[in-house]
Amino acid sequence: MRIQSQRKLVDLVFGDYFLVPISFLQQASKSIALAGLAKYIDLDKSVERLYGFNFRYGSGTTNFYFEFAYEKTTEDEHYILGYGGQHRLKDDLFVKFGLQTEYRDRFELKSLIPRIDINWNLFK
Repeated sequence: MRIQSQRKLVDLVFGDYFLVPISFLQQASKSIALAGLAKYIDLDKSVERLYGFNFRYGSGTTNFYFEFAYEKTTEDEHYILGYGGQHRLKDDLFVKFGLQTEYRDRFELKSLIPRIDINWNLFK
């Protein structure tokens, strides 16, 4: 959670991902994670609002996600769909991959952004 004064900036994920363990017969246990997303930015003449949710499914080493968000700025209004996954290589090293698509009002494709990230958690 991040809050900044004067020029208003609020960026938070509420619900801190609650995990629901799920077992399918003899398979390893999997988990579901859900979170809400909200962002509000008010800088001089620019205002941005984002509302959405994030859904994750997987195990401790690999998980997959789906995100949906609605974003409205002073100039534009669009929907964001994101999907992808994350794989743990070591305790503190992750590879993340995904695809983010942005749509205009009538779900007309605005942009398509592929992503691949390597994250190293220094503070464990």
